Amino acid sequence: MFKARKNILWMVALVPGICWAGVTGKISGKVTDAKTGEPLIGANVIVEGTNMGAAVGQDGTYFILQVPPGTYTLRAQMIGYATVVKKNVVVQVDLTTEVNFQLSESFVEGEEVVVVAERPLVQKDITAKISVVTSEEIEAMPVTDFRDAVKIQGGFTDGLHLRGGRLNSIGYMIDGLDVSNPLIGNYGGVQDDRSLTLGLADNQLFAGSYVTEQNTSNYDGILLDKNAVQEIQVLTGTFNAEYGRALSGIVNVVTKDPSPEFKFQIEYLSPMVNSSPYRRVNGVAIDENPGPNDSLRYRPWKLQDHFSQLDRQLLGQLRGSMSGALPLLPKTTFFLSGRMLNENSYLPFGYNIVREFFQKVAYNPGGAFKFSFTGHQTRKYWQPYNHDWKYLPDHYSHFRRFSNRYSFLLTHSISANTYYTFKVSRFATDYKRNVPGLRLVINREDYPDFDPIITDYQQPERWENGFFYRGHDIQVEDSHTVSWNFKWDITSQFHKSHQVKAGFDLLDHKIQQFIYLRPYPGGVHEFQDYLRRPLEVSAYIQDKIEYNFLIVNIGVRMDYFNPNGLGKGSRFERGPNYPYDNKTVTMWPDIYLPGFVNDDGKFEYFPEQKAQEQIYFSPRIGVSHPVTENLAFHFAYGHFVQRPDFRDIFYSHDIQRFIALAGNPNAKMQKTIAFEAGLKQAIGDYVAVDVSFYYRDIFDLLGTQWVNFFPFQYAVFNNSDYANAKGFEISINKRYSSYFSANLNYTFLIARGNENTSRTGVKFYWGSTNDRLRPRRDFYLDWDRRHTIGGNINFWFPYNEGPTILGKKLLGGTKIGLLFTVKSGLPYTPTQRAVGDWDFWLRILQTNSSRRPWTYQVDVDISKEFHLGSSHLIFFSRITNLLNTDNALWVYTNTGRLWDAGPQSSRSADFIRDPSAKGPPRQIRLGMRLEL
Repeated sequence: MFKARKNILWMVALVPGICWAGVTGKISGKVTDAKTGEPLIGANVIVEGTNMGAAVGQDGTYFILQVPPGTYTLRAQMIGYATVVKKNVVVQVDLTTEVNFQLSESFVEGEEVVVVAERPLVQKDITAKISVVTSEEIEAMPVTDFRDAVKIQGGFTDGLHLRGGRLNSIGYMIDGLDVSNPLIGNYGGVQDDRSLTLGLADNQLFAGSYVTEQNTSNYDGILLDKNAVQEIQVLTGTFNAEYGRALSGIVNVVTKDPSPEFKFQIEYLSPMVNSSPYRRVNGVAIDENPGPNDSLRYRPWKLQDHFSQLDRQLLGQLRGSMSGALPLLPKTTFFLSGRMLNENSYLPFGYNIVREFFQKVAYNPGGAFKFSFTGHQTRKYWQPYNHDWKYLPDHYSHFRRFSNRYSFLLTHSISANTYYTFKVSRFATDYKRNVPGLRLVINREDYPDFDPIITDYQQPERWENGFFYRGHDIQVEDSHTVSWNFKWDITSQFHKSHQVKAGFDLLDHKIQQFIYLRPYPGGVHEFQDYLRRPLEVSAYIQDKIEYNFLIVNIGVRMDYFNPNGLGKGSRFERGPNYPYDNKTVTMWPDIYLPGFVNDDGKFEYFPEQKAQEQIYFSPRIGVSHPVTENLAFHFAYGHFVQRPDFRDIFYSHDIQRFIALAGNPNAKMQKTIAFEAGLKQAIGDYVAVDVSFYYRDIFDLLGTQWVNFFPFQYAVFNNSDYANAKGFEISINKRYSSYFSANLNYTFLIARGNENTSRTGVKFYWGSTNDRLRPRRDFYLDWDRRHTIGGNINFWFPYNEGPTILGKKLLGGTKIGLLFTVKSGLPYTPTQRAVGDWDFWLRILQTNSSRRPWTYQVDVDISKEFHLGSSHLIFFSRITNLLNTDNALWVYTNTGRLWDAGPQSSRSADFIRDPSAKGPPRQIRLGMRLEL
């Protein structure tokens, strides 16, 4: 009987869940005799509701690998002993959950002892700062997309800047697979769009983002509705060797696994039910109505004015999900979710249209193999607000972004302590920006001007009050990317104290980008049209060493980058005398000496060489020392590398064209060396405090440098930028008790560097004739927010529970989720204006030496649940900016104030009071959700 049960448990251990490295955790512990303390060899530990389990070894220990994140019930049993059941066992990604059992002898068959497990406040095997947000916490927050939950975690400032790094220095993963934007390296960039059309003086007077976070960016990342999220793990600063292609940190989103139990929910959230102060005539100032004879009049532009499709007439958000077993396919389960959003902006014009679908199917035939398939499709159409085009919104660009992600997973358990996973995914994106309905045909033979043959675009012209009154937006873009990701990982618990992981990862990219700037006749055109096939390969090995007094994560990672990759590319806008192979990525031997003037007085390029391959090795180590059950110290150190963005290194390097910006495919990988130390202390039974100090040295960042090379002057991308960041983070977590839970994060940051982006040099330091010389010292970076406080408080009164009011449990089934942020001001560069001269004579003071005002915001989600048999009906309201605070997103650099350009300004009040310079006003939405 004993051998039979032991064999069964070994078979169970060979069949783990549908999961893989980077998205699963581990359960381990001891099973002993409650009276003698002796190990109970051969006892069985089973995870209820799954086919996971383990048999206890000679020393009384057991471990269960590949446990998806979530909350479980464990059962320990042995003949002659009462069974012990432990509920509420929480498992997190990449971490070990320790669950020990003490079994008492019993002569009553079937006797059980039920224990509710408490999640440890101090997770002793965390060797670097990790923030974990569970699906339950996300559901209670007033958010829709997972990024909103990420932004309040410790270390994040100014949106999605992490620990002082650039926006593109975070690696984004869904289910352990890379989903970062291949062109620009991030998940949702900043659209510095208005600077293209503002005059020089206007441009220098604005400090801050020209497009608010609420409008997102023109490279908005792949969307993922919170319905599909099981857990979000944020690895800040120092992370294990299995993670890479990032300098600042990793955001790893684990999606929900299919369940055989049928579940269904559908939810509707209304559009903004209160009126916006900006979508009205004479909203923030008297409308100027630019143009001859006041020919243009403002009217509140609506989404329905542009789209006639039936599915775009219903405003609001409709989302739902469903999971269960497929009836005709045994041992197969599925999870589906979808979201439809039609929304007008709260600003004078603009809209968002989103269609998102997510599918996951798992097949468990039994034995050592399991399979799963994931599909994820998003469609987004939008127009962000641009104040210059307030009276001509149909002449400003509309944006479209499609993405399709499909992945297949094979899991094979070789033995009870060793398994491997193989994954393959295809991630495709299509992005388009244009003014709908306008024709554009480019003369590709017209080198170097590339004037259009046919164009409906007209040059934009401003009225004296500042607004455009005729013409069109000046940028057209059409980009496509396809990334194939092949990944193989093996994990082996070859010793009770050693868990070794190793693997390799291959990313094969296909990058197509078309950009045409100023598409009207006679314009100075920036023209990019190319296809490239770069390749990235990585490999790693790491060991997690676990003892009671010491846990060590040690590993090394290899990163390889080849700009030419496995396939051939092409370039479609090159000059007639370009001397290099069109299909191969090449570069001048010396980026500061591209060519020479021949005997005929004509310029010639030196013969180019094939772009270089690169390989780097990055060591990582993290140490945790648990002093007691309630106190643990940690220390981490690591080297991290990340390739530059493809849009920069593959930029044309033809300096004979008017816009003489040269891409550089030989640019080196960017590097960071990071240190971190901290502690985590439990206070009582419900509160834990986590304190982490860090320092990051960031070098070989991509920048641009101007080169005077007769007879040309050009800027070239090189590794001339550098930065450093230091600070500390304090996180206070209060687990659910007395009907509420809370999470508070404070971040102190000092981030300095010589330039903010890879293109700062070419934008602001125009060669030797410009009065702004490129600095040789560091300044506070644009996202150097000294103090950031964020957090959430969730109140939950279970159904038919809570305080008694008038003899009834009136608050039963009520949830209140508060999300709040308090932020000190971001830096800006102050200016002084010469008297009586608006256009050019500005005295520019020290870079980023002044600060914008502090900002404050509170969002709330309030819901009430009603039971209808086995169904639940929830009514809720979601309020953004509950206190209706006025938050300045940018200020005028000569006054330091919002909506105040100073007494010398010649612009109208209507133009100066740009509503996108201020954060969103209070927005109230109502919703209803049905759960089966």
